[in-house]
Amino acid sequence: MLPLKLAMVYLLGTFVLFLIWPVNWQLYHWTQWLLLSAYVIVAYALIAFGFAMGRRGPALPSLPLPTNRIIIAGAALAILLLIPSSYIYTGRPPWEVLDALSQQGDAYRRFQQQLQQEGDRSGFALLRAVVAPLTFAAVPLAILHWRRLSWSVRGLAIGAAMSSLIFGTLRGTDREMAEIFIIGGSAFLVVWGRSADARRSLASAFARYWKVGAVAAVFLVIAASLFTERKAERLGRIDTVCANDSRICADVDAPAISWMGERAKFSVSIFILSSCSGYYGLALGMEKDFKSTFGLGHSAYALRAYEIVTGDRSLQERTYTYRNTFDGWSPDYYWSTAFLWFANDVGFAGALIVVALFAALWGRSWRDATIGHSDAAAIIFCG
Repeated sequence: MLPLKLAMVYLLGTFVLFLIWPVNWQLYHWTQWLLLSAYVIVAYALIAFGFAMGRRGPALPSLPLPTNRIIIAGAALAILLLIPSSYIYTGRPPWEVLDALSQQGDAYRRFQQQLQQEGDRSGFALLRAVVAPLTFAAVPLAILHWRRLSWSVRGLAIGAAMSSLIFGTLRGTDREMAEIFIIGGSAFLVVWGRSADARRSLASAFARYWKVGAVAAVFLVIAASLFTERKAERLGRIDTVCANDSRICADVDAPAISWMGERAKFSVSIFILSSCSGYYGLALGMEKDFKSTFGLGHSAYALRAYEIVTGDRSLQERTYTYRNTFDGWSPDYYWSTAFLWFANDVGFAGALIVVALFAALWGRSWRDATIGHSDAAAIIFCG
């Protein structure tokens, strides 16, 4: 149950911070807060229930995977796609990463300008989607079987992870570092779950895997530093903390945090604002009528593909996420939680069922990955 406990600490922690941190969320009536709180609590309870149900029962038989071949193919594709991805999405080559790193605000602005330029990227986006199962599987499989891999295969896996980080640096975005941390952390949880340490105390696990913890801590420090620097460069100041260009801002002079230094207030506030703002998008969506998007609204890529094929934009305009644009909360720039994206297709009640089913799949993949030693299940768990 360790994955569920870690997930609940994060999820409930972000929601508590959303409720208590000094941010001027523009929700002016107590019924908005009550409805949002009730929905989130029920959703998180269903996640816990779904995970618990999913992990019950015997593990399925493990089917062997061609591990080395998958790692080599996936990592090679990830590395090879870095050059065209960099040019198409940022207009610059990957070897300019150090220049981009020194000017992350400018890198993000160039990325946004590149997206707004004319040009059809749908073909390349489709290619990335087709090879995504391979490129995604390379890193978790390498972590799972690290000790028996040759150094050449390890090097390819490291190269795949670095390709993602370089791409994020060129774009000036944080998502790639978060994904690497989550995928790597999830894979390591599976390694731990398969070991005898999982049936002992956590202290014995820490004693054995302290080097992994040290690497994770260093990674988090670097990620936090880059995150703060990127946000400061985008905003151009650290005495004001707002969600992009919105009127949603944190009060950095609130009594609860006034004792912090200016840089610390900015760092903490911008992290909380970024990680919690999705609940605000969810609250905005809950005020609107349901208009089904017939199974495509859960994915921005699916909506875009439908629009390219049919020329019809009406499906996009039916979504909660699009209609939030009229409240100043565009899905292009602001987060609105997975609940709202699922609700685009099945409404808010249906989204709860979808979340519970995904949680059950998550719990089942954990059971099969750890007890059944299934690498396929481990990849699903990491996803």
